[in-house]
Amino acid sequence: MASKRRNDSTLWVAAGAARFAGDARNQAVRHLSQKPSRVWQHGNLLAALHVATRVHGSRVAAMHAVCAPLGFSPDLHETPNALTERFCETMAADLASASLYVMSPEMTDVTAAAAITLRPDDLSRLRRSDVPTGAGLLVLPHALRLRNGAGDFADVRGLAWAPTTVARPGEDGLPGVRVTCLLDTYGREPTAAFHFFEQQARVAGDPLPALLPDSVKSITFGDRETSPDDDETDDLLATYRPGAPIHDPDGTFARRYLHAYWRLLRQRIAANERIPVSHVPGPIRSGGPKQADVSLVRLIERRDAGFVGARAVEIKKRWPARMHKNLTWCPIDRTHKPAWEGPFPA
Repeated sequence: MASKRRNDSTLWVAAGAARFAGDARNQAVRHLSQKPSRVWQHGNLLAALHVATRVHGSRVAAMHAVCAPLGFSPDLHETPNALTERFCETMAADLASASLYVMSPEMTDVTAAAAITLRPDDLSRLRRSDVPTGAGLLVLPHALRLRNGAGDFADVRGLAWAPTTVARPGEDGLPGVRVTCLLDTYGREPTAAFHFFEQQARVAGDPLPALLPDSVKSITFGDRETSPDDDETDDLLATYRPGAPIHDPDGTFARRYLHAYWRLLRQRIAANERIPVSHVPGPIRSGGPKQADVSLVRLIERRDAGFVGARAVEIKKRWPARMHKNLTWCPIDRTHKPAWEGPFPA
C-alpha cells in the first residue's frame, strides 16, 4: 500500500520525495553487490549474447553488439560471469556517484509529452553541453508505464546517467552517456519471472530495493545536421495521456525522456532547485558524504523567468505545445543548424 500512496501525485511532497530518492539509491547500490542481483543480470546478459550471436553469426560481433550499448570495451576473452561482475560494479559506481534529482508531478507529465515528440534519430543531436552534470539520478513521482514491441510492460520510475565511451568495431571510442533505467519494484503487473526473482531475493535475506536497476543503453554525443525531410513523419507521433501506457517498440523512450528533460533545462522552461532537507542519506561508499544534496526539477513560472509585463496568474492546467526543430542561421559557420523550440507550457 505504501508504494501506491507514493505513486499518487496528490500526496507528493518534495521533502518526502528527496528522502525516498536517497534511500532508494542506497538500496539499489547495496542490491547490485548481492547474489540475487548478479544471478538476474547474468541471465539477462546470457540471453542478449545468445540473440546477438544468432543475429550476427559470430561471438566477436555478438560481444561488440552487447557491450557497445553498455558503454563497455568488449573483451573477447571475458567470460559471461566476469562480464556480469563488471556490469553490476559499473552500475553501482554510476549510482553511488550520481547527483540526485526529484521531478515534480507536473514536470513529469510535461517532459513525457515532450519526449513523445522526439524520434529515435533525434538522440544523435545530443551534445556534451546538454548534460547538466557528470552523473545523475532522476527519480519520478510515479512510474512511466512503457510497452515494448512484444507487448510487455515496464514501470520506469528512475533514470540514471553517467559519462562513458561507446566502443564500435574498427572505430575510436565515441564520448557519450550511459543511461540506466530503474523500475518501480512494486509496479502494477509484475511478471511471473519477477515474482520468482523477488522470492529468491527474500530467501537470500536481501529484499529488492524500491528502485530496481534494469536495462542499460548509451547515447553518443553528436551534432547531426537536420535534413529537409526530418519533419515529414510528425503526423505519426503519438499524444501523451497521463497514466496511459506509452508505446515504446524500439526501447528508446527512456533516453528520449532524458534528452527532453535536458533540453527543457537549457531553454529555461524547467529549473533545478536545491531542496533544503538535512536528513537525506548520502551514498553508501567509502569516503562518501553522510548526507546527499537533492535538487527539485520543476516548471518555471512566467513570472519566475523575468518576463516584462507578465501577469501573476495561477494556471491550473499546463499542457505543452509540441517540441519541434527549426533551422537557424549560424553566421560564424555560415550554415543553417538545427535549433530546438518548445515544448511551451500554455
